[in-house]
Amino acid sequence: MQCHTCGSSENGEAAFSVALGRAYAKRPPPRLPAFPVDFFERSTCVTTNPDISLSGDVTHNSTSANAKARLSSNTDDFVSSPHKTSLTLHVHNTSSEQLIVGVRVLLGSAHPQHVPASFTLFNRTIVTQEGQRRWYDVPFSETEAVVGQRQITIVFSSTHSGVNVPVLDAIDVYAQSKADFGWDRVVATLTEKYKIAMPTLSERR
Repeated sequence: MQCHTCGSSENGEAAFSVALGRAYAKRPPPRLPAFPVDFFERSTCVTTNPDISLSGDVTHNSTSANAKARLSSNTDDFVSSPHKTSLTLHVHNTSSEQLIVGVRVLLGSAHPQHVPASFTLFNRTIVTQEGQRRWYDVPFSETEAVVGQRQITIVFSSTHSGVNVPVLDAIDVYAQSKADFGWDRVVATLTEKYKIAMPTLSERR
């Protein structure tokens, strides 16, 4: 038996995230808050959870499960882009009880000359170091976490030289429960900040 109240709640949350994403994209890139040094220790690595799946260029001629295995931080495997100009990665979260709050990206491990020059997510860009093996820690702001509660998209640019195809070595996805995140408080704050009209219960049905 389907829980209509739960379904309405999830639909309302999804609609809010979409509306927030549109409002957020229209504004200039904000100055990010200072993240605590133990940010990732306060969350849980959920990359291997069945609620998390991958798509985009990383599943070219492959599957989400295979891409997750190849991009595990426990292996030396990697994924190459099917083209030189970019590599796109979509991370999907189907859990209604948690949301993604950050990612850690490994570049330059298998092929140092295949490091993308930068990668973007939401409306910020992270510049990389050419020819170096390095983990890039990307904690999300509260706004970013709410916008990306169901899906985040990371676009890796061409390599520094532009000659080689970009390569992604590993990705770790971190999440928090909505209770630990403070979902209700954050949504109330963002609703006021971005002047987002929330649908009524009848509209959600």
